[in-house]
Amino acid sequence: MKIETSVKWLYALEDNLHPSVLANTITQKSDFADLLRKLKKNIQEFRPYLLNAVSRSKLEAKAILMQLIVVSDAIHNYKVGMAAAWKDNVFSDDMDMFYRQALSRLERLFELYNKLDEELLSDVPITAFAVSNIILPKYWTTA
Repeated sequence: MKIETSVKWLYALEDNLHPSVLANTITQKSDFADLLRKLKKNIQEFRPYLLNAVSRSKLEAKAILMQLIVVSDAIHNYKVGMAAAWKDNVFSDDMDMFYRQALSRLERLFELYNKLDEELLSDVPITAFAVSNIILPKYWTTA
C-alpha cells in the first residue's frame, strides 16, 4: 500500500473538520455520531498499515507520523484558534466535543507508535493537543 493511499483519510479528515465545512455539513446532532463512527473505522483500518510501516521502514513511519502531527495540530487549531468562527453555531457544544474526541483518538495512534518504537516518537515534535494537556508545576507559572 502506498503512503498516499493509506493516509488519504487524514487529508480528508483535515478538510472535513475545518469549522466552515463542518458547520455546513452538520444538520442534526446525530451527524456527529456518524462522523465519529467514520473516524473510528478509518483509525481501525489504518492501524495495521501503521504497524507494517513501522516494522518496514523508519523513514516511512516517520513520514506518516509527521502527517498525523500536522492533522492533529490543524484540528487543535480548529478547536482552539478558530473557535470564534463556530462558537455561535447551534451545534457549537457538539463541535467542541467532537474536536476533542477526534484529537483524543489521534493521540491514541501516537501512543501506539510509542509502544512500537519509542525512539521514533522522540524524534518528532509533540502535538499542540498534547502540549495543551501538560500541567506545569505552580513554581513554573509567572502569576
